Amino acid sequence: MTGGPEGPLGILAGRGDLPRAIAEARSGRGLPYLVIALKGFAGAWAEDHPHARLPMTAPSRILAALRGAGCRTVVAAGGVERPPLRALTDPVALRWLPRLAPAAMRGDDALLRTVRALLEGEGFALVPPHAVLDLTVAEGHRAGPPPSQIDAADAERGEGVLAALGPLDVGQGCVVASGRVLGIETIQGTDAMLRFVAETRGAGQGAEGGVLVKRSKPGQDRALDLPAVGPKTIRSAVEAGLRGIAFEAGGVQVLEGTTGAAEDAGLFLWARP
Repeated sequence: MTGGPEGPLGILAGRGDLPRAIAEARSGRGLPYLVIALKGFAGAWAEDHPHARLPMTAPSRILAALRGAGCRTVVAAGGVERPPLRALTDPVALRWLPRLAPAAMRGDDALLRTVRALLEGEGFALVPPHAVLDLTVAEGHRAGPPPSQIDAADAERGEGVLAALGPLDVGQGCVVASGRVLGIETIQGTDAMLRFVAETRGAGQGAEGGVLVKRSKPGQDRALDLPAVGPKTIRSAVEAGLRGIAFEAGGVQVLEGTTGAAEDAGLFLWARP
């Protein structure tokens, strides 16, 4: 675990457990920070921390809040959906729009790189989540029952699917069961994909078991979009009837409570190279 910068840290918080974990780590170490709780995404947990709840379509207000708190280093964590370009009427957003609009047409990775460049142009250093709270793990079987040969084959199949889709900037996860691809993560995220898999199985389709595979996309900018698995991922995997989760060693954040949840649920966690 790292602590990140000693000076004030701005946390751009979306959905999920990762931004909360970062805020709690900063608080526990007595280090200064401000949570920018993005409206519609960050949960009520932000109320327990120094925070400003602001819409992501108002970058002028976000930048002003960060500067007011003395934050020159920023970390972005948690899921969000991109707003429609017509919603960007904020003065800073309008100034950024000539760069944002073409980047949005090239996919998420291009858009995220552009956002990072724009923030740096405003005087902020953007750091990846693992520079503040490193929850990545080394290669190996981390929890639950040992993966079977079928599980290993499904994990390899899933990694091949993600490698093939990487240049198309599609997603960071997929589900494979007995060699069949049951779901591919797209803009809706991992939980939505797992709900789809559960619904598919509820309709009597798809083989039993299966593996959720999570990896960073090839060439992905990890300063803005490091994948993560957490206790909620475990619950969703159970509901989808999976046997376990195979993920990239050193490239996926494993949030607090995930290992215990996997053990309790009888799901394996397998960090692969």
